[in-house]
Amino acid sequence: MSTKLYYGIPTYNEEKNLPDCLSSLAKQDMELDLETIVCLNGCTDNTEKIATEAKEKYPRLNIRTIHSEKGISYAQNAIVRNVKDRNVPLVFVDADVTLDERCIGILYEEMNRLDQLIVVGSWPIPHKQEKMSPWERFLYEILHVRAFYPESQVSQHDVSKFKIYVKENPQLAVKPDFEIRSKIYFHGRTFMIRNANFFEMPEDRNVADDTYLPNMIHTIIWSWYDKNEV
Repeated sequence: MSTKLYYGIPTYNEEKNLPDCLSSLAKQDMELDLETIVCLNGCTDNTEKIATEAKEKYPRLNIRTIHSEKGISYAQNAIVRNVKDRNVPLVFVDADVTLDERCIGILYEEMNRLDQLIVVGSWPIPHKQEKMSPWERFLYEILHVRAFYPESQVSQHDVSKFKIYVKENPQLAVKPDFEIRSKIYFHGRTFMIRNANFFEMPEDRNVADDTYLPNMIHTIIWSWYDKNEV
């Protein structure tokens, strides 16, 4: 089997969430040869057992478990180091998310449609409890403001050179003029990179978050990508 797409799932004590995450990956509406790398970074619960049992339950996912130092950036780097085919897309998926069955197919289609893209991010829909107090409802709105109001994120700097494909390929959710001015931002919960060579976190500190990831991928790597005319 020649792998055409990798899933990378960093996990730390995700025994409650991992089953739903893997189930949603198994239901993705696409026909590709896959490999799923689940990285256990300091787990003390039954996450490893669940991942091992899922190998038989979801054979199509071709699950492999590895270990790393505690911390998501260490787990992500370990996943990248364990990717054998460095020329195919890699999707990082947080273990506490479930994906719409069309999600990965949409990301894959966009990545292959536009040669300029290095990364394609999904759009998160925060889970909402059926019953919330006024205080919980207030916190829910504040904590997820970027998900609810995407056009509030305008960059202080000119980022148009990173958006050269926008007008010919507009998004459905936001207007092209806004996207050209918007912050270079994507949510780290589920995103696809063109291949594993475009990802490397600093080894000396745990810095993986939704601010650092876009800066690292869009800014640092784009400079290399641009200079080498890949």
